[in-house]
Amino acid sequence: MASPAGNTIAPVAPPLVTSALYFGVGMTPYDRYDGSSVNNYWHNLFQAEAAKSPGTEKLNSGHTNMYDFVMGMTVIGRKQNNWTYEMGLDMSPADGVSNSASFADGSTGNLNLRFGTFNTTFQYTRGLDTSNRVQLGLETSLDLGFMSGQETDLFANSNYYNEAQSTTNKYSGVGVGAHMALVGKYYFDKAKRFGLEVKAGYRKMQLSSESYAFGNSGLNTTINWGGAYVSAGLILQLNIKPSPYSYSYGCGCS
Repeated sequence: MASPAGNTIAPVAPPLVTSALYFGVGMTPYDRYDGSSVNNYWHNLFQAEAAKSPGTEKLNSGHTNMYDFVMGMTVIGRKQNNWTYEMGLDMSPADGVSNSASFADGSTGNLNLRFGTFNTTFQYTRGLDTSNRVQLGLETSLDLGFMSGQETDLFANSNYYNEAQSTTNKYSGVGVGAHMALVGKYYFDKAKRFGLEVKAGYRKMQLSSESYAFGNSGLNTTINWGGAYVSAGLILQLNIKPSPYSYSYGCGCS
C-alpha cells in the first residue's frame, strides 16, 4: 500500500502484547463475617432488661451485602494470557452489622456498623476460547479494612440507672488483611468492551473497634470480618492497541 506522499505502508504481525484500562461496578450479595462478639456484647448489655421486662432482641446474621467499585489495567499477551493490576473499594451498607432491642418498659437499643476495604489486587486469567472472551483465573490482594458505626440505647428505670437515660457510642477501626478468589469473566462483544465478572473467594480481616463512649463502656472488641464471599459485576474496558502498520519513508522523487 502506498500513501499519497510516496511513502509505503506495510502490514506487520500483531503486537506481542496489548493493554486495556477498565472500570467496573458490582455487588457482593453474600459476604460472611463473624458477628458473635457483637452478639455477645448485645446480649450482656440487655441481660438485666430481659430478666425484668418482656421484649425482643434482634442479632446480626453473620453476613451482609457489599457494593464494589474497581478500576485497573490489563496486559493481554498471546495465547489468551491476561495479567491485571486492580484497585478497588468494597463497602457494606450503613447497617452491614445490625443489632437492635426493644422492651415493654420502654428500653430500646440500636447498633449499626459499616465495613469496607480498599484493595490492591493482582490477577491472572487465561482465555478459554480463541477470541479471549471467556476467561478463568485467580487473584490475590492486600486489603486495608475500615469500620465505622454508631450505637444508641435508651434504658428505662433499671438495674443500670435510677432513671431513664440515653447513651450513644460511636465506633471506628482499621486493619490490614488479604483475600484470594477464583475469577471468571465473559465479554458480551467481540471487541471485549463490555463484560461480566464473577468472583468467589475468602477474605482474612480482623478489626478492633475503638469506641467514643458516652454512657456505657461500649463495644470494645475485635471483630473478625474474614469469611467466604461471592461477587458479580459489570466491566467497561477501553482497549489500548498499537498501530497494526509499519511505515517506511521515501523521497518520492525520480
